[in-house]
Amino acid sequence: MSTQNWIRFAPDLIPFLGNSIFIAGSTTLSAILLAIAWFQTEKRDDAVNGKLLPFAICIPLFIPQIGFLFGLNTVFLKTGLGGSWFAVIWSHLLYVFPYVFIVLANPWRSIDPRIAKSASALGVGPFKQLLFLKIPILIPSILAASAIGISVSIAQFLPTLFLGGGRISTLTTEVIALSSGADRRILGVVTTLQALVPWIAYAVAFFIPRYIYKNRSGLGSISS
Repeated sequence: MSTQNWIRFAPDLIPFLGNSIFIAGSTTLSAILLAIAWFQTEKRDDAVNGKLLPFAICIPLFIPQIGFLFGLNTVFLKTGLGGSWFAVIWSHLLYVFPYVFIVLANPWRSIDPRIAKSASALGVGPFKQLLFLKIPILIPSILAASAIGISVSIAQFLPTLFLGGGRISTLTTEVIALSSGADRRILGVVTTLQALVPWIAYAVAFFIPRYIYKNRSGLGSISS
């Protein structure tokens, strides 16, 4: 790909790039918040949380998308939400949340419970414990889960097509549309942009913790 191709095609792809980033960011943020809310309220050594829940939340990953999404799209159409941004983000969330949950589960449950007990003894409430104790410890894990969530969301084609009703286009939908015989130059630019978004997310997840924990190696090992 030459610079000329980028100058020629990139401006037309900005809306698709923006849609992809918005959907991936919204989906991943929702998944992170849901996972944190779940872990914050769960009880330790709960058999349901430890064994049954991870399997249950992974069910959408085992079911063929074409059949599952058709029924889901019917539900959204009947509620008047078909073809909406909410429907697309919600459908992506079904596939992003399992990965985010699995990535965060072990680091969260590995936090020493004595930290929370000591904070409680000093009068620190649950919300402040979460905000100032747990989340700082888990920044590397949260960033890693975010990078994976963004990658999974960016790759979704059928959920975007079905739940978006063909009205919401992303880099992935454009790649599929162009791969059937379009100009290879624009296809190369689109696929590069599609790969670039997850690459940047992984780079951030890799380098930010190294900078934050440069002089705090103990915290870095706890959250890894």
